[in-house]
Amino acid sequence: MFTALPVLLTKVCQGRSSITLKKKWIGLPATPKLVLRYFLMLILMTVNSLAFCQTGDGSIPFSVLAGLKRSPVFLTITADTALINTSAFKSQPDSIPVKAFQFAERTEVAITPANAGVWETTTAGSVWRLGIRSAKAYSIYLNFKTFDLINGARLFVYSPKLEQLRGGITSTNQAFKRLSTPPISGDSLILELDVPAGVSNFGHLQLSRVYHDVVGVFKKSNLVSTGVSADLCDQNINCENGIYWQTEKKAVCKIITDGALSTGCMMGNTAKGKQPYLITAYHTMFDSIHAADAVFIFNYENNCNQTTLHELQSLSGATIIASTPGMDYALLRLNDVPPPSFSPYYAGWDIRDNVPLNGVCIHHPGGKHTQIALDYHAISTASFGMGYLPNSSWKVERWDIGSTEPGSSGAPLFNQQHHLIGTLTGGYSSCNYQGSDFFNKLNTSWDASLNSVNSIKAALDPANSGAGVIDGYDPYGFNPGDCDTISQISATEKKVVSSAGLQWGYLSGNNSSGFSAFAEKFTTASSLLIPGFYIDVASLSYANPAASIEVKIWQGNNSPQKEIYHQTVFLKDLKAGIANYITLDSAVKVSSGFFIGYQINYNSPAYLFAVYHAADRGKRGSSSMYVFNGSWNSTQTMDPFYYSTSLAISITECYGRSTALTRNQLLLFPNPTNNYVDMITPDGFIVSDVRCYDISGHQHPVIFRPSEVAPRVFFDLQPGVYLLYVMSAGKQMASKFIVQNR
Repeated sequence: MFTALPVLLTKVCQGRSSITLKKKWIGLPATPKLVLRYFLMLILMTVNSLAFCQTGDGSIPFSVLAGLKRSPVFLTITADTALINTSAFKSQPDSIPVKAFQFAERTEVAITPANAGVWETTTAGSVWRLGIRSAKAYSIYLNFKTFDLINGARLFVYSPKLEQLRGGITSTNQAFKRLSTPPISGDSLILELDVPAGVSNFGHLQLSRVYHDVVGVFKKSNLVSTGVSADLCDQNINCENGIYWQTEKKAVCKIITDGALSTGCMMGNTAKGKQPYLITAYHTMFDSIHAADAVFIFNYENNCNQTTLHELQSLSGATIIASTPGMDYALLRLNDVPPPSFSPYYAGWDIRDNVPLNGVCIHHPGGKHTQIALDYHAISTASFGMGYLPNSSWKVERWDIGSTEPGSSGAPLFNQQHHLIGTLTGGYSSCNYQGSDFFNKLNTSWDASLNSVNSIKAALDPANSGAGVIDGYDPYGFNPGDCDTISQISATEKKVVSSAGLQWGYLSGNNSSGFSAFAEKFTTASSLLIPGFYIDVASLSYANPAASIEVKIWQGNNSPQKEIYHQTVFLKDLKAGIANYITLDSAVKVSSGFFIGYQINYNSPAYLFAVYHAADRGKRGSSSMYVFNGSWNSTQTMDPFYYSTSLAISITECYGRSTALTRNQLLLFPNPTNNYVDMITPDGFIVSDVRCYDISGHQHPVIFRPSEVAPRVFFDLQPGVYLLYVMSAGKQMASKFIVQNR
């Protein structure tokens, strides 16, 4: 797709952090003269921006824009500590078959702007703020019994130091005029209502419940993992066992409702429409209020090293479309379509009577980051138990890799064709016990509703086509086969951030030399559509949450020339130390030479922003990084730097399904080895047994660990030559390996 100029283009891994961005203008800290400009721009944003109301529209609270110094009044909520100490708020006993997970205790309140908090006036409008504190809470989230604001009014929820900001939230698409907010980690938060100037009646707002996280699912330390999995049975979706499920994971979300956690999955329909249908378990979503109060969190995951920082990408509220007593399913329609910045995917499904040859569950056990469980054996029909329709469940006898836990309820079961066939009700599988799991069968529930209009069939096959199976799809129409992810820094190169030759700052950020813009050169032989890109942030600090940069795309062959795209990115939405994904408002078409980069709007050590780049490749090394200081120059030829490098900016691929290499023999590696070998088998060869023999024919004990990529065999053998046999459904293969001296 790309030429090899100016340097070799190499694939980079997925599983990076994703952020939500809007094309908006923002300035530096407000002065009296600038407040009116902010206000006018906020009006323009209200008119022009897409109204993804529950994710927030990216606007800045009036209190921040006006620089209000007065701290809000804090109200202390006392949770029921008697409940906090019970096992109901920890991992449920393995004997409980259903797999919902209670993590928060609720406190009933009746708070309105008329009976609590403080009103203040700014040039932009009126501001009502109230602080809420709940001692010893790991996180707090809120439920509003009444949420009915006039157009232009916005609600914000944020941490006292603004590290976490949810909003602005509007009343758009609130079918029941209710709202639940995503959790804020810590034991306190601030609630802010902004009402535009000249408006006296903001509508109606009543806070009815405060939820106190007693387990620590959303505590601050969980936003960044330590790098070590908490449970040995955890199987991170972004590690080797999830490599073939990187598309389907985007359909799965974590659900919060009434202090409980579960899992759900977006579903496609035969019309390939954008209607946001989601399926989950009835025992977690059994009435309209639970659906209206639910929060749906997408892309809640870590990279394989367990080090990714992530922002909560969430939607609030849904309507129950179909459910039936005796069958554990609930089909919902979310209040909003997941925006493009979520990279959403609607899962395909299969309602035919075919027996699944194996099964995969993608889920959020205990509210943790996305996990995967795999069963390499046929799935059978079974009955879950009393109160449920007989033979309405799929039964996974035991998982070969991973397990489910409380919090996994409602998670999808996929067959070998990557189609959804059921949703988790419960079972006895856990990290401590490899028991069975039961999934409500989609084909049994398909047309089971007492009301034929309100059925899964009516929603997912609106034209009554009679289709028994459909593939999943991206609701925004990206073709997974047409894109790739490329970087101009090879996998073997070291990424650094250089300050050589500068009094302060970095080569790839604001610095003492006054660089104001930075660009990475790309070349393509034909036209190309770019839906987004990664930018690997090395350094990040700012004195005001309104600080921003402009990401840009230019056409040009020898240097950036014609600007064809720009977008404002707030520094508060970026994270240092990882590759942040920038979703463009719409795919940008480029051809021949083009540049992707960023412009910095400040030149002070108090605001530092820099991007990783390749270590210096030397005078004759390839270089594709350009900087602007009155004119564009290559860092390779710029005095006094003469630095040959490439910026850590990589063009994204449209997320497609990974495929395995075709093999026709058993491969073992490393070979020679000490105490283990990994193996690669032909496609479709599911290992059922492993045996090891020495050259004398004596069998030796080994331990087999299944894997989607390279199953591993552990052993404690003396140095010598051995033969490893692997069996699968009456077939067997063998290969030699050598154990060397340790």
